[in-house]
Amino acid sequence: DFSTTPVVLTEAPATGWQFAGWMGDCSGGMTCSLDLTGHKAVTAAFTRQQFALTTATAGTGHGTVTGAGTYAYGTQVTVTESAATGSTFTGWSGACSNMGPCVVTMTQARSVTATFTAIPETLTVTAGAGGKIVSTPAGVSCGAATCAHDFDYGTPVKLTAVPDAGHVLELARLERAQDFRLLACVTTLALAAA
Repeated sequence: DFSTTPVVLTEAPATGWQFAGWMGDCSGGMTCSLDLTGHKAVTAAFTRQQFALTTATAGTGHGTVTGAGTYAYGTQVTVTESAATGSTFTGWSGACSNMGPCVVTMTQARSVTATFTAIPETLTVTAGAGGKIVSTPAGVSCGAATCAHDFDYGTPVKLTAVPDAGHVLELARLERAQDFRLLACVTTLALAAA
């Protein structure tokens, strides 16, 4: 004997799941109300929740971060970093912290940032009497002495010889270990009376 009193079914997703809809005699809607005037078959469909993991970089250096994507609830994602030449990895922020391995458990949308710091390289300059050497960007301003300044790896540095009044540039020597990248650089300037 069947009842004519409507029966209302309610979905109850478990943690990490979401309700996707009804199938069978309640198909096509998000609510299920049945008149039990005969045999009925109803299925509730559930799908895993999906969350985005975003990655970013920060700092004065350069590098890459892997692991960004969309993952099902509960997935453990290993995020990795790789510092570019002339940079060093200095730590995580966001869903990971410190310097250790970064493993993120996806229970919500998360983000991770890897910080990279440019490795400083030393530029050494020797200027003879009668003038000075200055750099662009600023850092070197050397007259009748040997001086040094650290610049971030890969920084283009322009050196300008500035003779004192009554002097002319006699010799300039630049030793560079690699074109376009500041690795190690020694400059000598000799000035002679005009």
